[in-house]
Amino acid sequence: MKQSDKVMDIIEEAFEYTRGMPQNSLEAFRVFCALNVISVGAKKKLVDNHRANGILRPHVARVVTYALEHPELNILDAIYFDTRTKPNCVFIICMGIQFSYHNIPMDNDIIVSFCNSEKNKLIAFDGIKKQPIAEEMFEFAKDILANNITDRTLIKKRVDFLSRTYAVRR
Repeated sequence: MKQSDKVMDIIEEAFEYTRGMPQNSLEAFRVFCALNVISVGAKKKLVDNHRANGILRPHVARVVTYALEHPELNILDAIYFDTRTKPNCVFIICMGIQFSYHNIPMDNDIIVSFCNSEKNKLIAFDGIKKQPIAEEMFEFAKDILANNITDRTLIKKRVDFLSRTYAVRR
């Protein structure tokens, strides 16, 4: 199998994880890693921008909305919508790992209410760019879900390792 075929298979698998809502933080972690794979695929022109953006931004908003509607599930550790800048940016911490997305639709009452509440607390960028390690994080996310690994220290160490090891090579 050619490298480009493998990458396309990973991207198509990532799209599969954008269906439905995560029921726990491990599933949410896999969803956000999948969304990063899709975003990278669009930036590299491997995925049609219209298809990627039609799923990416709305799905981030749907997952955040679902997490806000169901706090008892503890899907996300923290959420911050930075509405001071354009485009709007959402910072999400899931399983101790930060994800950020731009141009997220803020067109539902739940998100608007959250943005205007005291719960919308600043989360500073952690300095780790996840897109250069998107494929590796996606594979890791599938592994930790399959093995029910919830040790956040271990997860953070692995993401830090991936960031130092793979981001430099690309």
